[in-house]
Amino acid sequence: MADEEGGARGYRVVSGEATPPDEHTARVRAAQAQAERDKAPPTQLKVHDPAGEQPPPAEARSSTEMAESSRRARRRERDRRAERRAIQLVIAVFVGLGGAGLLAVNYLVEDDQGPPTEGPRGPAVPPPPKTVPGKRSTFAEGADIPAIGSMNSEGLTIAAEGLPEVLADVEDGSLANLAGLQTCRYAYGVWEFSPNKRFRFLTTCEALVGQVLVGAYEIQGTVVRMSPLSSVEGTLTSEFQVEKPSTIKTIVQTRSGRTLQVNQRVTTMRSGLDGEAFRATYFPKNTIQIPGQRGGDAPPPPSPGGLKDLLEGGGE
Repeated sequence: MADEEGGARGYRVVSGEATPPDEHTARVRAAQAQAERDKAPPTQLKVHDPAGEQPPPAEARSSTEMAESSRRARRRERDRRAERRAIQLVIAVFVGLGGAGLLAVNYLVEDDQGPPTEGPRGPAVPPPPKTVPGKRSTFAEGADIPAIGSMNSEGLTIAAEGLPEVLADVEDGSLANLAGLQTCRYAYGVWEFSPNKRFRFLTTCEALVGQVLVGAYEIQGTVVRMSPLSSVEGTLTSEFQVEKPSTIKTIVQTRSGRTLQVNQRVTTMRSGLDGEAFRATYFPKNTIQIPGQRGGDAPPPPSPGGLKDLLEGGGE
C-alpha cells in the first residue's frame, strides 16, 4: 500500500528516504546561493571588470601621507601659475621689442634718404612772368585770332557793309535828324588799325565826304576798345568785337546829353593798311542823303601812305 501511495504521488523511496522533485531542489539551491551572497562583503568590481577579480582592499592611509599628497597638489598648482606668468611675460617682451624695432626702422629709413639726388640738369625753366594788377600784355592777348595777329604785326582794315542799326535812349522826334546823320556816317564805314595802336575811321557818307577821324585803341581779350572821337554833334566811342560774329558798337553822346547807339556787322577784313582803297570801293554804295547837307560827288583821292604817313608826320 505504501508503494501504491508513493507511486500515486510521484515519490520514489530509496533506502528508506524520499528524493525531492527537481523543482524543489532548484529553489533550495537558489535560496542558498542568495544567502551566501548576502553574507559576502560588498564587491568593488566595475561593470567591465572580469568576473571573479576584485581589487585589493584599500589600505588605511596615515595623516602624514594625506598631508604630503595635499602639498604635492598645491605645488603642482603653483608651478602651473608660474608657467602661465612666464609665458605671458615672454609674449609681452616680444611684442614690445617688435613695436620698438618697427619705429626705429621707420625713423632710420627716413633719415637715411636725405635730400634727393640731382640728376642731369636740363635747360633752366624761367619763372612765370609777374603780372602787375590792372595792366595787361595787349600784344599777347588774342594772338591765336588771325585778325588780332594781323593787327599787331602789319595792321588790319575792316568794313561794315550795309546800313547800321541806330537806337535812341528816348523816343523823341528831335533826334530824327541826328539819327539820320549817324546812319549815313556809319553806313559802309571803314576802320584802319595800325600796329602802333592807332586807328582811323573813314566815312563813306556823301554829306561828310573827306572827313577822317583818328584815335588810339587797345586790345582786351577779343575786344578792341577805341578812344572817343570828337565831332560836331558830340563824342563817338566805338568797340570792335573781333570773334565771330564780328560786330562794332558805337555810342554817340550828344552835347545836349542824349545818347544814340549804333550797331553794325563787320563783313570784310584784310591785313594791311588799305583804308583809302576800302573807302573808294564802298563810297558809291552809300546813297543815303541828309536833307540840307550835300558834299562832293566823290571822295578825295587816297593818300599814298594813308594812316602810316599821318602817324609818321605826327598829325592827328
